[in-house]
Amino acid sequence: MRFVPFALVVVGSLLSASALVGQGKDAKDPKKDPVPATTDVGGKSLDHWIKEIQNSDPSHRQTAIRFIIQIGTPARKAAPALIGRLPPDAEPDAEVRAEAALALGQVGIDKADLAKGVAGLVAALQGDPQPTVRLQAASALGHLGPDAKASIPALSANLDAGTLQVRRACAWASSILIL
Repeated sequence: MRFVPFALVVVGSLLSASALVGQGKDAKDPKKDPVPATTDVGGKSLDHWIKEIQNSDPSHRQTAIRFIIQIGTPARKAAPALIGRLPPDAEPDAEVRAEAALALGQVGIDKADLAKGVAGLVAALQGDPQPTVRLQAASALGHLGPDAKASIPALSANLDAGTLQVRRACAWASSILIL
């Protein structure tokens, strides 16, 4: 007698699962038909946000960088402007410098700008007075992957310097680049 309810539950579960599987046949496979990338976010174009990186107001620069991150890899053409925001003498606001480093790691850097980008991130890691900027620079180098192998000496030098978070980011990035 107890077997019958259990069997009904099993059969019902199998029927429900097969119905769900059948529904998935008509759904689009995201690998085969990806959503087209857009370079518009926040009602503005990527070119607008790249221009905003040069705005005199730091809050506008930071907002622009955050929107660029949302665009993703199509925003790699913003790399030169982002790299230009890394040095403290070019960008007095530490939050903007940290956002620029974060964006370079998230969006990536095209081959044409890669050497300059890695050099800028290494300089930020080694010389920025703010730990947040150094943390984001180390993380960005790790996100760039094998293309940032030239940064391994700088990452290694920072394994015993700075804050715990910076040391952890350097250790993580080093492990990514070495493997």
